[in-house]
Amino acid sequence: MCTMGVMSEDSEGRFRAHKHYVEAFGMLAGKKLTTLNPVALQRVAVRASAVGVPTDRQPPAIDYAQVHKSLRNAWSTEVLLALPGEWARDEDEFIRLSNTWGLVQAYYVGYHATQALIVAKGARRPASHPQTQRQYSALWVDRPLELAPWTFGVCDAGWKNKPAGVTIDLSVNAWTACSESNCWSLAAKVLKSTRDEYVQAAFNAKREGQRERRKKWEEDEAQRVGSGRSPRPRPQSFRRPLLTATQKAACDKSVRTYTFLDYLYRLRIRANYDDAAVFIDGPENETDSYLLHKRMNFLASGLALITELRVKNLVGAAKFNRWADAFIANIPSGYSLGIKERRPML
Repeated sequence: MCTMGVMSEDSEGRFRAHKHYVEAFGMLAGKKLTTLNPVALQRVAVRASAVGVPTDRQPPAIDYAQVHKSLRNAWSTEVLLALPGEWARDEDEFIRLSNTWGLVQAYYVGYHATQALIVAKGARRPASHPQTQRQYSALWVDRPLELAPWTFGVCDAGWKNKPAGVTIDLSVNAWTACSESNCWSLAAKVLKSTRDEYVQAAFNAKREGQRERRKKWEEDEAQRVGSGRSPRPRPQSFRRPLLTATQKAACDKSVRTYTFLDYLYRLRIRANYDDAAVFIDGPENETDSYLLHKRMNFLASGLALITELRVKNLVGAAKFNRWADAFIANIPSGYSLGIKERRPML
């Protein structure tokens, strides 16, 4: 039982939904997550080798210092994400509290790792979250590549990198326990709902633009009539406050592909700003928080791994290994965390 306050039914339901979404992403990674160990990450490495992680063209120049800095930021953040599970597996209240910060860290692992890859490809480091998230989509999702969940996405035309034999059922209830039969549907549901928030914002902006144009027309018309000129017919578009189907389709198309990194950002905002109580009061038993922590750690580590494979190819194995080994030297002995755990796979 939670001893940190009265558990609300609303918090329970929202936590249960996110628990199932995270489980679904884990299943897409090929891991049922009934056990969590390095073998799961090794399977990700094998999958990446089998499908062929993209081999990037060498750029004429690379800002090696920035690549190294971004990698260190990702590796450091990942250690912060992983440590609570090593220290306090049986301390339910501590894990609940740490998850409100750990979910933020999970996003930043992907954020910094993605920036390292962008810079290793010869570009400047993105200056914002939207720019980084957009480029993540271009790097992993806007090309045929089956390495779910990290390469799975949704756009105005539907799903990207969905296996041919998979059927998506968006009517699946978020409270439905995750299984191999519905994991794709649960993952698709949360990606679509994440993107839909931005599609709705595009609708609102379009309507606001129409309101501003109407207001400007009315002001101009008042001046026109006031000067003694004949009134003009009111534009038909001003008589329709709702967007047409064509306008809605154009707004939908203007919104980019949304991905796993966008879901991590959504969790980051919820845990950091909007509703941390979901992850403190929402778990219904003493194992849910720990399992959420371990699953997020696995998913963040998997994203780091596939990204590191590309970065290593770009900067060279010798340089990458030197950076990794220098960082690993600072991880306390007895802990096999983050890049230290992945080093043999790279």
